[in-house]
Amino acid sequence: PFCPCRSRPVIHISRNVTISPQQIDLESHNCHQYEGNCVNVRACFSYTANPPSYNPRVTLEFTFEADGDRRKLGQPLRVSFLHRPPA
Repeated sequence: PFCPCRSRPVIHISRNVTISPQQIDLESHNCHQYEGNCVNVRACFSYTANPPSYNPRVTLEFTFEADGDRRKLGQPLRVSFLHRPPA
């Protein structure tokens, strides 16, 4: 049944994730600290509010995950994050 009492969201969060370089040459290692290839990942978040004058302090919690399906299957991981211990 339809419930007309549900409120609509007050803010809408957008995200933009970029990875550099976009193409990886697997035969040319570019990581200086570790053997392998390094990429930079940048995540930017923004929000719009309704009404536009609404300006709350927003705290976001997020997680980067790579090879999640392989991890769940117990397969060797192909990706790791620098400066973060494996989960």
